[in-house]
Amino acid sequence: TRTSDVVARLGGDEFVVLLHDVEAEGAQAFAHRLQQRVARFNAEEARPYALSVSVGAAALAPGDRTSLDELLARADAAMYEEKRAKKAGRSA
Repeated sequence: TRTSDVVARLGGDEFVVLLHDVEAEGAQAFAHRLQQRVARFNAEEARPYALSVSVGAAALAPGDRTSLDELLARADAAMYEEKRAKKAGRSA
């Protein structure tokens, strides 16, 4: 992340990254890089576990008055949609 971004733990195994001045494509690129780094970590050496990451993104346009709670709810819904899609892909 950049110094202008905010990384915080929401609780348990949930984290949030607030990317400052980034459009949807930039957020998708960030998510892709994060997933690649997790995959590299998993491939580094034999471990009895593998880390995984599911990402949900929500954008806030300049001047948008959406609350932080609503923005987090949108990102959370997108993350669970990704999790469902991953699960459906594995069972197919």
